[in-house]
Formats: sequence, structure tokens, C-alpha cells
Amino acid sequence: MLFSHGGSNQLGSGSLFDGSILAAEGDIIVITMNFRLNFHGFLSSG
Repeated sequence: MLFSHGGSNQLGSGSLFDGSILAAEGDIIVITMNFRLNFHGFLSSG
């Protein structure tokens, strides 16, 4: 299962979701991800 937090590009992180129970009880691989938020995440130098 892939978990991507909401937050309208303002706040949040992958650590908000603890997938350990799903991984242990449901035989599921849980992947959480973090990414840059706000306008800093969309800046590009090239």
C-alpha cells in the first residue's frame, strides 16, 4: 500500500501514518513517502 499524505501542499509527512499494524496483521508492504511542500517544492534551477 502506498500512503501519500494530504495537506493541500501546506503541511504533513509520511510519518503521520503508522502502517506497522497493517504490515503485521494484513501481510501488506506499506510505503510512506515525504515530499517538499509549499512553493519550495516546485522551484527548479533547470
